[in-house]
Amino acid sequence: MKVVAKIQTLLKRSQKKDETMCLLTCNELYYLLVTDLDKAWSAIKESCKDDAMSALSSSLDAPRDCEMAFEELSVSSLLATEDNDQAQLSGLYAHALASYDTRTAMRPTDLLVLAVVLLILSPAAHATVESTCKAVSLYTDHDFCVKTLQSDPTSATADLRGHAVIATNLSSDKAAEVFAKIQTLLKSSKNIDETLCLSTCSQQYISLISNLDKAWSAIKESRKDDALDAFSASYDAPDTCEMGFEHLSVPSLLAAEDKDQAQLCTLAFDICSLL
Repeated sequence: MKVVAKIQTLLKRSQKKDETMCLLTCNELYYLLVTDLDKAWSAIKESCKDDAMSALSSSLDAPRDCEMAFEELSVSSLLATEDNDQAQLSGLYAHALASYDTRTAMRPTDLLVLAVVLLILSPAAHATVESTCKAVSLYTDHDFCVKTLQSDPTSATADLRGHAVIATNLSSDKAAEVFAKIQTLLKSSKNIDETLCLSTCSQQYISLISNLDKAWSAIKESRKDDALDAFSASYDAPDTCEMGFEHLSVPSLLAAEDKDQAQLCTLAFDICSLL
């Protein structure tokens, strides 16, 4: 969505507190709108009108609420044109969707009309790597996100859920790789403190691998909350591993690996949060 991209750009440049607060509010509103449009897209493809309407009921006012944020703080809107255009498109979609009889199934032609309007409304409905990475750029390095997702050839045609699956797979693969290195280091370690640190890391990564597997299954089955719970259960495994070395004043043997793992876990979690 172009509005989201513009908000990200403006946030990076903003040096005024009130202006930044307005932009952060708008960013959250459009984040929800993009997420709900993606859900609506899925509902439309399955001829579920009520589910599509429900998905959008809480976020169709995003453009108006964004403008109100500027008004309330007496800040000149930086998104007036974009909010107006988005509001018109959202209104068009809502009107088109509401015009169909809820007691009858959608006809193929009805679906086509709604799909076209929704595609205009939000390219995120058929997420590209670029749109996915822009959506999580406040918390995840954009270039890292793009490079990571594009390492899987299927990312080019994947939807948002597909990108979440890819990120989780890559995070799981990395965790397995780190775990294997830990086992090798444990076999050769002759320092008690070093062995204690590695043993802690081993336990952390066993838990991480297990929970990433649970998250992967939950994402595939559209169980977002379960996926996020699984991520959260071991999200800090790489940091906990590093803290073990610091606590015993032992030079970390896994600094680079833990850093990479932390980035992958964050990316997978953030993309899953968009679902």
